[in-house]
Amino acid sequence: MDFTFSGRVHAGTFDFFARQVDFNYDQFKLDMPVIDSMSFMVPSFETDEFGYHYPVRIRNVVSDLGGDLYIDDPNNKSGLKPFPNYPIFTSTKDAYVYYDDNAIFNGVYDRSTFYFYVYPFTIDSLDNFKTELLQFNGYLASAGIFQDIEDTLRVQHDYFLGFEQATPAEGFAMYGGKGTYYSDISLSGKGLRGNGSLEYITSTSWSDDYMFFPDSTNTMAKEFVINEQITPVEYPQVQGNNVRQHWLPYADRMIIRQAELPLNMFNEQSRLSGMLVLTPQALNGAGRLSFEDADMQSKLYTFMQHEIFADSADFTLKSTDFAQSAFSTKNYFSHIDLFERQGKFISNGGASLVEFPINMYVCMIDEFDWFMDSYEIAIGSLEKEAQMAQYDNLTIQELIDVPLQGSEFISIHPDQDSLRFISTTATYNLQEYTLFAEDVKYIRVADAAVFPTDKQIVIKSDARMNTIVDAKILANTVTRYHEVYDAVVDIKGKNKYVGIGNYDYVDELDNRQQIFLRDIGVDPSYQTVGNGYVSDSTGFTISRNFDFSGNVLLYANRQFLNFDGGFRIRHTCKTGKIEYVKFNSDINPKDIYINVDENLVTLAKSPLESSLMFSNETNNFYSGFLSGKKGCI
Repeated sequence: MDFTFSGRVHAGTFDFFARQVDFNYDQFKLDMPVIDSMSFMVPSFETDEFGYHYPVRIRNVVSDLGGDLYIDDPNNKSGLKPFPNYPIFTSTKDAYVYYDDNAIFNGVYDRSTFYFYVYPFTIDSLDNFKTELLQFNGYLASAGIFQDIEDTLRVQHDYFLGFEQATPAEGFAMYGGKGTYYSDISLSGKGLRGNGSLEYITSTSWSDDYMFFPDSTNTMAKEFVINEQITPVEYPQVQGNNVRQHWLPYADRMIIRQAELPLNMFNEQSRLSGMLVLTPQALNGAGRLSFEDADMQSKLYTFMQHEIFADSADFTLKSTDFAQSAFSTKNYFSHIDLFERQGKFISNGGASLVEFPINMYVCMIDEFDWFMDSYEIAIGSLEKEAQMAQYDNLTIQELIDVPLQGSEFISIHPDQDSLRFISTTATYNLQEYTLFAEDVKYIRVADAAVFPTDKQIVIKSDARMNTIVDAKILANTVTRYHEVYDAVVDIKGKNKYVGIGNYDYVDELDNRQQIFLRDIGVDPSYQTVGNGYVSDSTGFTISRNFDFSGNVLLYANRQFLNFDGGFRIRHTCKTGKIEYVKFNSDINPKDIYINVDENLVTLAKSPLESSLMFSNETNNFYSGFLSGKKGCI
């Protein structure tokens, strides 16, 4: 009556898929040493429209087991007597429940390392057993995520065998001690998950749904913090809400990505919109780092306890009064010290372009410093300023040939034709949106060069340059014929400036006489011109022999001044009025020739006649000019 078979054995709500099954008639049992799987049906947790709990098959099975199925009492083979505790199944060897179904994260839980080991068990009354009460004792081997976890498998609400457990107060070590997890753990068709907190290095996160994988842990953390630390490795303070957390324990790094709100860092001194990478060696990051009045953008930050480093970063100073930014740079090595409250930036490619959008200027800058509390940017190099100091005693004629070093500031205002100047050091004030350039040796404008005595230039919004109140002008920079001093100059653009100033007329005896140029500017050919007036009351002389009164004109491309007025011969004649002869001529003070018309007139355009007279008393000749009946002898 005994026989052997392979196939499906159905008993009550249970199904066994077995091989080499031996039926023992005397004991009225099935000896099943090799059972591939055991599955069963459970009443649904939900009810249908009639309130009925319909049967549902569990979605994973007990695998790789063996045992005996006692069909009925050996003396009741006909089944005439009721033995409700039959059929009875007793497992006789190890059994396993696996979670490598593709429905669970595409089979991430490989059965060779992740499984629930089921201790031997016995189930009776298979015909009427309440499978919703079925449980299997054993332990979870979690591929090294946790130490082996003792628990009991039960049918979960998704109809997978699983469990729920709370960690002890000291938590569970994770991935061989890389981190520690606290609170609730669950296993189901959703995988191995947690609701609690996770500690890694100096970080702690809290989440309702950790997803534990053999090589990583992922979650959307409700809150994430990094506690600041100075030794042995420096870490800053970090706090974030609703962040994406991806922990790769065997690569020893945790990646934190901002999901909605930025991450608060350095006790809320800055905010990061981007990502952090936490390792035992450092805290790195990428993205946009915002301060009270500034933004940084970098693909790689290194964050210390109170310092920030970036090999390459873009830096922008924000403006509260204007739509555009106030200061903008790209590709600078950056170091910010939040204790000292300042940052240092060095260009990675020599002088790099920096923008001042509000001021409508750009600049080529090697390095600059950011002073956070004074809202200032210090531009340039003290080393270069010291190098250029050797030229401070040069004349403007000599200085114009010196190759200047420093930061070149260039106007981008459409009406200023790229006006530019070089400054070794400068300061940008964010509160006033004002650029203070220092050690400006000169500014080239049209054909001239303007030399500020204090070497300071101030640029306001819309490229408005301050009035230079004490300057020298060299006109032009090629011929270098003329120098104006004590000048007050307004520079309007690359080819336009206006001003006033003093000019020294040096006669043949090297005597200097000051001429006030009341109108200095640029003509349509971009040539510097100036206009002054000499009153007859000033006693101005062209030379020791000629007085002058009238207009004095300066043309940068002409070596000598143009005199447009009147001259008179200097003599001791006291008879009548001494008239000025009207003329217009460029005058060489070292070799004076005065061009006069054939018909001489006074400044009032009255006719004049020249004469030569002889005095018997003094035995001398006298020259003179006669106007009407009046004259001078």
